[in-house]
Amino acid sequence: MLWLNCNQELGILYGLSDPGKIQSFYSVGIVLALFVSAALLGRNVEPAKILVVYPTIALLTLVAIYFIQTPAICLAGGFLLGFFAAGGVLQLVTAVANEMFPKNRGVITSIVMIASSVANYLVVSVAGILTRIGGTEGPRLVLLFNIAVTLVGILLAVYLNGCLKKEKAAAAKE
Repeated sequence: MLWLNCNQELGILYGLSDPGKIQSFYSVGIVLALFVSAALLGRNVEPAKILVVYPTIALLTLVAIYFIQTPAICLAGGFLLGFFAAGGVLQLVTAVANEMFPKNRGVITSIVMIASSVANYLVVSVAGILTRIGGTEGPRLVLLFNIAVTLVGILLAVYLNGCLKKEKAAAAKE
């Protein structure tokens, strides 16, 4: 959400003549990620592991975009963020949550979607404030905020993986 709300302004700030192209690259990344993620899941890669790897690559992409202020990085970053941050990550979270609580799939799916909606509202509100106070540097402030949010997501995914590992070890002992 944060990337979608600032990518075109960031593209302009970085000298991109047609910042609308960023969205096209982003969309291609999303579509490609859905196929790759499906293939990974088909090869029994655990969704919780993807929830660490994808956001980590997204974080590295955001950091690169922050420091490499060129038009090309906006386009490449748009693709990579589409792939690693938007391409089915919410669906993977829902799948992992449903796997953890199989008896309450409907409730868990609702909780995940409500949490996503609340988070989207909050981060977009904060992004608006950062844009207002940041002036022309507002998009870069939003980018820093995006880095922070992504880092928190990675830490939560690492914690989740640890919990799942403990749970599987306990189940194996039984």
